[in-house]
This record gives sequence, C-alpha cells and structure tokens, in this order.
Amino acid sequence: MLARRRYLAGDDTRRLTELAAALADPQIKAVFCARGGYGAMRLLRELEGAPITPKAVVGFSDIVALHAALGRAGHVTVHGPVLTQLGALPAATHERLFALLESPRPAEPLHGGMTFVGGIAEGPLIGGNLVTLTALLGTPYAPCFDGAVLLLEEIGERPYRLDRMWTHLA
Repeated sequence: MLARRRYLAGDDTRRLTELAAALADPQIKAVFCARGGYGAMRLLRELEGAPITPKAVVGFSDIVALHAALGRAGHVTVHGPVLTQLGALPAATHERLFALLESPRPAEPLHGGMTFVGGIAEGPLIGGNLVTLTALLGTPYAPCFDGAVLLLEEIGERPYRLDRMWTHLA
C-alpha cells in the first residue's frame, strides 16, 4: 500500500497481482482502495477475463476506472471513500457506508445533494470522477450512460477544463 514508483503507488505488475488476487478470493467480501490519484486505468486490459467473485469495490477519483470496467462486466461497485479517508469521516458516513455494504436491501435515498435539474429521476446511477470518465470514452471500459442518472465528482479543475470535459461527455 505504501509502495512508490514515480507517480504511482507501486509498479503495475504488483498492483495488478494484488488487485486480481483480492477480486478473485471468495473469502474477501470487499476491496477498499487505498487512495485515488492515477494508475487504475493502466490495469484494466490485464483484468479482462480475470476471475472475480462478487464483492464490493469501494473508492472514488481514479478508482472510477475500476468501477466502470467492473460495471461493464456486471459487477456492482461503491463510489465511496478511500481507505486513507475512513478515519477522518463523520460517524454518520461510516454508518451509512457499512449499512450499505452489510445489508441486502437497496440503499436508503440520499437527500440534500446538488442537482442541475429538479424533479425525480430513475435509472442506474453511473458516474464518478469527471477526468477519469472522460478518459474512458472510446474505450471498451466506458460506462453506458443511456438512461442513467449521472453522478460527477471533481475538485480543483479550472472552469475551461470542466467545460471541455462536459462538452466531450455530451
């Protein structure tokens, strides 16, 4: 988890081996990604066809690449906090996350989020980090947005870059 290789959390082979083992192991019920950043997309081609037992994969930011690829293969993932954040989150967030992971029931509705269009929407919830989703377009791992409710997260991007990515998604 603390390995470094230039700007990555270790080399691709090690990260791929550890991730593939965790995804395949039926004794492991959830995979919490340590952090976002960059590098998940580099693993997607090698993960194709790898044995995966159903489990929650939790993370955000760059981890959206894993969410998208696993979602295309029919797996459910959780756009949620990374491991390095868990200690700093409010108790209510912990409770909601672990209730979601441990319960067979659908998640309780969220209230109070920012929307661009009012009303009620239904459909699969797809999305995540805007930079990562935009980079996935045109690849076999890009999510299918047809009929979906779109969730986007991004921080620190300049308005012109956001506009470029929004335009590309459209």
